[in-house]
Amino acid sequence: MKPFVFSSKRNRDLGTNLWRRGCDNVCYYKNKLRTKARECAPDYEFDEDNIPCYEYEDEASQMVSLNTLSFCYEFDYENDTTYFAYFQPYTLSDLEDYLFQISKKYEADYLQAIYKQEKLCTTLGGNNCYVLTITDNVK
Repeated sequence: MKPFVFSSKRNRDLGTNLWRRGCDNVCYYKNKLRTKARECAPDYEFDEDNIPCYEYEDEASQMVSLNTLSFCYEFDYENDTTYFAYFQPYTLSDLEDYLFQISKKYEADYLQAIYKQEKLCTTLGGNNCYVLTITDNVK
C-alpha cells in the first residue's frame, strides 16, 4: 500500500486540499527492534474494575517486535512542506462537511428520527467534540 502524500505547494497551485497516493519502492517489514507493549499482551484477565491484568509466561514474552515502513519519494517542488501518512487522514473538518451534506440530502423529519448530534465537550485545541447517535430510532 503506497503512503499518502500532501504537498502544500502542489495543493496551492491546483487550488485543492487533497492527499494523494505517492512514493515508490514501498517496503513494510519486521525489523530487529523489540519493545514492551501492554496492548499486545498474549494473555490477560480483567479485575473487579474491568481493567485488564496482564500475565506473561516470562520476561521475553513481554517483548513485541516492531516494524519498519520504508519508501522513496521524489519531491516535485523546492522548499515545499510535504506530509506523509500511512492512510489518508480524516479530519474534524471532513466530518463536519460530511454531516452538512447529509443534512442537505435528507428531510429534517427523517434525520431527527435516526440521527442525533450532541456536544460532548470542547477539546484542548478549542474544537467541539460531538457524540453522534445513528440508529433506527433515536427516541
